[in-house]
Amino acid sequence: MAISGSEPSGAEYTAAYEILIVLPATEPFNTVALAELHAAGIADPSPRQIAVRAADIATRPAVPDEQRSTAPMAIRSHPAEGA
Repeated sequence: MAISGSEPSGAEYTAAYEILIVLPATEPFNTVALAELHAAGIADPSPRQIAVRAADIATRPAVPDEQRSTAPMAIRSHPAEGA
């Protein structure tokens, strides 16, 4: 993966390209991707690494996993069931 410093595969790059091509503005994702890659110790990331990382960022959930509630939602009975 791009974050580990290795070069993403052709399939990863193709998937990233398909994600990024539909976005109206990719510059914010590229900026964050560069910052994350630099923080990971990749001083001179390739365009392929940046694209794959930017697509990863664009598809992340809005709420980080550790902040998501794991409690199941309460199931309410249907009004016709009389509860």
